[in-house]
Amino acid sequence: RGFAPMPLMHRVKSALVGRVMAKMPLERLLPRVEAGPGAARQVGARARELGIARALVVTDEVLLKIGVVEPVLAALREEGIEVAIFSGVQPDPAIEQVLLGAKIFQANDCDGIVAVGGGSSIDCAKIVGAYVRDPRPIGELAGAAKLRKRIPPLIAVATTHGTGSETTYAAVITAPAEQRKFSIADPKIMPKVAVLDPELVVGLPKAISAATGMDALTHAVEAYLSPWSTPSARARAESAVVEVMASILTSYERGDDLGAREAMLRASFNAGAAINIGGVGYVHAIAHAIGGQFHTPHGDANAMLLPLVLEFYGPAAYPQLAVLARRCAIGGAAGREGKP
Repeated sequence: RGFAPMPLMHRVKSALVGRVMAKMPLERLLPRVEAGPGAARQVGARARELGIARALVVTDEVLLKIGVVEPVLAALREEGIEVAIFSGVQPDPAIEQVLLGAKIFQANDCDGIVAVGGGSSIDCAKIVGAYVRDPRPIGELAGAAKLRKRIPPLIAVATTHGTGSETTYAAVITAPAEQRKFSIADPKIMPKVAVLDPELVVGLPKAISAATGMDALTHAVEAYLSPWSTPSARARAESAVVEVMASILTSYERGDDLGAREAMLRASFNAGAAINIGGVGYVHAIAHAIGGQFHTPHGDANAMLLPLVLEFYGPAAYPQLAVLARRCAIGGAAGREGKP
């Protein structure tokens, strides 16, 4: 039970990464935030400030069909910004979708990207941007800090509250032929602007509300437990845990509650910001492997794995989990220092 001793080389690498992360200026890495009801109407003005004249809008067919993307399109056109639309994003976007999006970007001589959707659309948009600036085989970009150039200006409009992709410098892509997912992590793919508009998520189905909420919670807990987390990253992670625990049930049961939806968007953002420094852990490592093999929705996989992995961590994690339990007023944690 609990952690087995890490091999010496793993401990050395972990310590070095921890030192690097401790020096990273978290707040300066984060995108500008437009938040609150109606925030999507600011997309055009923000795009104009970023010098975007021709935007590729990356989204999926469902969001386009039901009108969720319309306020964003209207805001861009009001500023005189030309729009090309790539609506071919699928859950767990694959390399082929990135290549299609890149073709549309290049064919329309775009100079910026607006992603409207959850993690799939935003991650796809990030990698489209990486590819048009650095057109190598996408597999060569896997890992950390492999990009040669910064992506075109990216505005990320979140329509779920869980992935945190609107504020992370990572993106996940699927290689179907290999039945695996891999990550591209580089500050050069960080969005310039994150839009957190609760009006865009009030129609989120219950199952997606629950799954994405559990993704946000998992990000926050794993970042909080990480040995790489800094005080500022840990504070954001703790805040995210508290807000998810306070708002996830309301957002699930009463989807039109703007206050709960806004709290979940804020929690997702803070949890995403925290993993920029602390990273994620075994829950995500296993969830991505399961998703790549069986196409299990990422939030569902996290929800199934989180209690099992925390139990595996055992006493090594009890003190930190007890702090989170007290902050959330869970059970008898308020007066206990041991196992929560």
